[in-house]
Amino acid sequence: SAYSMCTFGDECEPNCTGHLNGEEVSDPKNCTRFYVCMPGEMPSDFPFSCPPDTEFQETVGCVPPYGCEPICKGSPACHMTCLSVGDYIADPIDCTAYYVCDISGPSEANHCPGSFPNYDPVAQKCADDESVCCKPGCEPQCEATSVQVPDPTDCTKFYQCYPNPIYPPVSCPDGEVFNIGTGHCDPTAECKAWCSPSNYSKSVSV
Repeated sequence: SAYSMCTFGDECEPNCTGHLNGEEVSDPKNCTRFYVCMPGEMPSDFPFSCPPDTEFQETVGCVPPYGCEPICKGSPACHMTCLSVGDYIADPIDCTAYYVCDISGPSEANHCPGSFPNYDPVAQKCADDESVCCKPGCEPQCEATSVQVPDPTDCTKFYQCYPNPIYPPVSCPDGEVFNIGTGHCDPTAECKAWCSPSNYSKSVSV
């Protein structure tokens, strides 16, 4: 395969197997967060954040950055922002949806049919295999230079790419959220922050 793909439910989920109640395990999607193991070897519903400028290291806790790489980085095949007219882009949350880019940005959502319900952003067609779904990671992903890309944890923020993400993220004006398809803040855009704590327990497909 030309790219790696995470499947939610395996290496992309926190793993408390063999851990005692109260022990902390890493968040596979983000090196600055961790989960607390509950009775029955189950992880907490939501992750906890380390203090600023620290990363989580299992058995140690939050420590100065040590070069951690998230186990689950997501799929590089997640093309979500219009770069040219005629582009097809994926939806980071709804695997059945895709959009066609025109001069003003992405179209209304198109949905794959029930027989081929999953949009494949590599082949740019609908498929029956769920593994083709766009599953973005929790770090900002720059598709090109001089574009703006979403903050996966906060739909009111975005990163500028020159060519890599510039930190810290930029906030949209009050009352606006970042429109992933157009790459700009928009007062009417739908909030899509797939790594915000409120979305951790939600499925990526409908």
